[in-house]
Amino acid sequence: MIRFPSLFSSLSFLALAVSAPVTLAAPKSAPVQKATPPVQINGQIFVVTEGHESVKLALVMVGQISESDIVKVNGAWKTEVEKRRLLLSQQLADVSQQLRDSKRTLDTLKEERQRAGEKSIECAMTISTTSPRYHEEFAQCSARPDIKEAQEKAVSLQARLFDGQLDKQIVALRGQLNSLMGEFDKMSLPIVPLDAYQDHITAVVKSDADGKFSFSYKPDQKVVLFAQSSRRVGTSSENYRWLVRLPARRSSDSLQLMLANDNMDVSGCSTCVTHVVSLDPYPDVETLRGQLRDKLL
Repeated sequence: MIRFPSLFSSLSFLALAVSAPVTLAAPKSAPVQKATPPVQINGQIFVVTEGHESVKLALVMVGQISESDIVKVNGAWKTEVEKRRLLLSQQLADVSQQLRDSKRTLDTLKEERQRAGEKSIECAMTISTTSPRYHEEFAQCSARPDIKEAQEKAVSLQARLFDGQLDKQIVALRGQLNSLMGEFDKMSLPIVPLDAYQDHITAVVKSDADGKFSFSYKPDQKVVLFAQSSRRVGTSSENYRWLVRLPARRSSDSLQLMLANDNMDVSGCSTCVTHVVSLDPYPDVETLRGQLRDKLL
């Protein structure tokens, strides 16, 4: 005989099943990444004089600039210099042409004066003073239109030459030409002025009385330290500039950095960042002087 479970036993089983605790698996959380602390820079600025004296530089503004910004500034400066050199070359050509024209005009006036002078004295040169009709012949010769025109032209040309305007113009053009060539020469190795980077400098600090300074930067960041100062020496001034590449670091260790003579921008050190842009080939100033030599005489 088949026995069916009673209603009571079934309900009891169901109650036990419902009341039994159910354990659900908790979702796995992503590991929390800790922010890497910045790298601390502790530095000092000083220079060593020719007398081997160490001079600490106080109140020097020290800042950071990214290498990418330096590349941008250098590129923009190079473009500007190339435009300036092109403009200077055009100005050189224009002034050279003006100088050549002025010299040609002066030479032409001298030649015309010479011819007019020779023509104006033709009567005196061709009529003999021993001729019995000398005065009559001389008067007739002098009355000729071509002789009168030559005499008037000779006087006019002489006055124009004596007023010195052309000579002054030539002197001024020579000075302008030399000035343009001097400016062109300065651009043969154009140095980007550090002031051009000012708008990109961040985290600026100032050195204390001992020339010490400190700041921080993010690890793995390509950062360049920027600093410039000057010092009065007698009647002249000495200028000091630094563009030093800071090492990319993966730790937050502090870094000691000395800014001195051996890592100035002109020292050519391994960590120095150049701010001299390379230009496309172009005639140097001596080549230009050779090309324009006849115009400078």
